[in-house]
Formats: sequence, structure tokens, C-alpha cells
Amino acid sequence: MAESGRVRRVLVSDPEAYMVWWGCPPSLARLEAPLSKSFFYRLAGLLFTGRGCVIGIPDAEDADSVIDILLAGGGVVAGTSRVCLDYLRESEVYEVDVGCSGGALRVTLPALLAAAPPGSRIVVRLCGRLFERLEEASLSLYQLFGSVELRPERGILVVRKERDPLEYKLVASSSSQPVSGALIAAAVTSALYDTPVRVGLTALVSKGHVYQTIEALKMARVELDASIVEAGGGLIISGYVQAKQRRLTLRTPGDWGLASLLAPLAVGTKLVVEGLWRPWPGPGDHIVAEQVKALGYRSSIIERGETVSWILEGGDSGAGYAELYSGDTPDIAVSLAYAAAAIRTTVKIRGVAHLTLKESNRLESVTHSLRLMGFTAYHGLDFISVEAGGEPRDALVECPGDHRIAMGVATLSSATGRRAIVVRPSCASKSWRGFWSTITRLGVRVEPVG
Repeated sequence: MAESGRVRRVLVSDPEAYMVWWGCPPSLARLEAPLSKSFFYRLAGLLFTGRGCVIGIPDAEDADSVIDILLAGGGVVAGTSRVCLDYLRESEVYEVDVGCSGGALRVTLPALLAAAPPGSRIVVRLCGRLFERLEEASLSLYQLFGSVELRPERGILVVRKERDPLEYKLVASSSSQPVSGALIAAAVTSALYDTPVRVGLTALVSKGHVYQTIEALKMARVELDASIVEAGGGLIISGYVQAKQRRLTLRTPGDWGLASLLAPLAVGTKLVVEGLWRPWPGPGDHIVAEQVKALGYRSSIIERGETVSWILEGGDSGAGYAELYSGDTPDIAVSLAYAAAAIRTTVKIRGVAHLTLKESNRLESVTHSLRLMGFTAYHGLDFISVEAGGEPRDALVECPGDHRIAMGVATLSSATGRRAIVVRPSCASKSWRGFWSTITRLGVRVEPVG
């Protein structure tokens, strides 16, 4: 179904709620990891450095927003598995709808801004929540290309392209995404002008996501000749990006962050998740494979060609107590909190202040949902604590518009043998439309309510 040029996939039904409980868990469950929307943001933007295809379209609403940007630039969707860009469609006006996808807005859109000809206008529609959270770093990135007009009453951002910057320098960013967007835009500019482009960028948090961008640059054979200095939870990057126009074939790998939300199910099942990205030496969501060991899980990685498989099993008992740091990859803290509750390990997870800026205030959403389910959980300004005590109980949890909360509640309730009613379960579609059908194949019962 197409609407204003935007590709949408329609759910057959959108129930008001799902009741979830453990049915008949298999002794061994093997599944393919959901494709990574965060890698897709980056790989799709890098198509603007030349031409080519990204193989593997995540089944997620956020991926629809990325595709809309590629369609505006002249891209095409080939079947259900790939999106290609063979030429830039030159136009006076490019209209895109990023919905509520912060990654599409901050990571992929700058590539279109870099590729569009001077004199053009890029008109971007975005949801109210995303409009309210437009930070200085993102606006300073857009302003590198020309003037920026905000129309909050209509949820529209307009960039009037006036120039092609040969240096990308941003104010220090409290989000890693504008830094990733600047690196990808610099690669596009470098390819178009066949010259190195200077970058001076500082991400204050989530440096694991910047390392992911660096990996995406390598996949597209883009050179980053720069000093990279780790500073707390962030990074300072200073140097040059150099890219060549060439035909690319890029593959979207499976997502560690989403796969880790299945960890509670490993308490009753040996879980094998295949097709995940190969871990790199720096921080990234793949560190969850090591962090769950501190909670009492048995965790190992097996290399399989370009990707890896993750084997996860819950032990007979938890680890007692663990302290973990999640400042490099704060989204993983959500998975760790539910995984700790499932295996009855008391855990304190630090470095999570940034979670207040997600789809919901995840410090509150995670701990509130755990308390509803009978666990003792609380948070401070920069930590989440979950205690091993408490008696799991049936619960009704309303999804606060946050996909990770809905998925974490579903897997934890199943692992504890209790029932949960998840209100507005379609919020999981932001990152993984197939989540509910996937967990049914793992032995979880899912039934519509209301």
C-alpha cells in the first residue's frame, strides 16, 4: 500500500491487547535474528555514495521511513528483500515522511541532503514526539547544507540546499545519531567530489552506535582516516572521510539488541539465534553476549561465514548479584533488566541516563512494568536496579508506545510461567513486526484480547 509516496505494510489485524503465557517450550529453539534496522539506516544512506543495493529489508516501521528517503532520491524496492539506488533523481523538491523514526531522520536523511543538488528543497514530515526532540546537533548538521525552516504546527522540517559542505563539524551531541549521520553524509560528499572531506565530531553518549557506523563505512569500502578518542561514554572523531563512487552490494545483518530481548526464554529453552552481525573489537550491542554471563546465563558465539550464531541457556539459578555498565549501548539495559528478573539475579545497571530520551522514559517504563509483574525494581538518575526477590504474578501492562517494553514484558512473563496482558501490542512493529509470531514458534501462547 502506498500513501504519499511512502511504503507501508499493513497488519492483518491490530488487536487491542495480547494475552501471553508459556505454552509448551521446546528443549531447543533455533531462529533467524530479526534484521537490524540500525544497520539498515546506515547502509541505505551509503547507497548515495554511488549506486547499488541493500539486501535485507527489516520488517519494521522504521525501515519504511528509510525506504521513503531512498524512494525520494530515485531508489526502487525490488520484491520484499532488497532496495536499490541506481541513480539520483534530480528534483527541485524532495518530499519524505520519516514518521517517528529518529534513525531515519538523523542517520539516513543527511545522506539525501548531501546528494541533493544545490537549489533544491527537502521537505520532511515527522511525528510530534520527534519534532519536539529535535536537538541542536541535528539542526546544526542540516544547517551545514543551507537554511532550515521549522513548521511545528504541521510537523514539517524544510531544508533549502544552498551548498555542499567539504567539512562536517557539529556541536557536541547528546545523541550519537547526528554524529553517525554526519559521517555518512561526509562519505556521500567525498564520493561526489572525489576528495577527502574533513570531519570534527563529538558524541557524548552511546559510542557503541558510532562504532557501528564505522563498521558500516568499512562495509561500503569508505576510508576513515581519523583519530578516535574515547571520552567517557562518548567519542571524539577528528580527521577525514574518503569514498569513491562505486557499485555496492550491502547486506543487512541480524540485530543483537532485538535478539537479546528473547533472553528470558532461554531460562526454559536452549536458544540459538542465527544471522547476527559479527562482533567488532569496540563496543556495540553484541557485548550483551558477555554481559548476560554475569547474570548467570551460559552464552557463546559461533562464527558462520559473514555472521555469527548466539547460543544462550539459562542456568539452574542466577548469579546472585551483578553490576553492569551500559553507557556505551544504553538500549541493552532494557534487555538486561528483564533477563536478570527471569533468572532471579539482583542487578544494578549503570550508565543509563540517556534512556529517558527514548520512545518512552525507559527508566520509568522498565521498572514500572517489572513492579506490575511482581518484581522489586527501581531507578535513579543513571541506574536501574532489579532485585531477585518478589513473587511473579499475572499482570496487565500497557505499552507506552515503546517496542522494547512490549517485547521484554512478553518474554519475561512467559519465562516466569505467569500470564501478561500487553495492551497495544502493535507498538512492537516499530522494530520487529514478526515478534509475536516468532515467540509463538518458541512455545509462547499469544491470543488476542478485546
